[in-house]
Amino acid sequence: MVHQLLSVKELSNLIKVKKSTVYAWASQKRIPHIKLCGKILFDPDEIKKWVEKNKVTPVKS
Repeated sequence: MVHQLLSVKELSNLIKVKKSTVYAWASQKRIPHIKLCGKILFDPDEIKKWVEKNKVTPVKS
């Protein structure tokens, strides 16, 4: 099954960060991405895993 890939603009809107931040993360290889025909694209499933992996669990005091 082929997933709908997200553009930089779509991902930035989804996770509420600037497009420049998404570009920086991709160039630094901090976020999973696909480079296809000169465009940077994102697999929603991989982004979901990335978000879960980077989630910080609060500590009760």
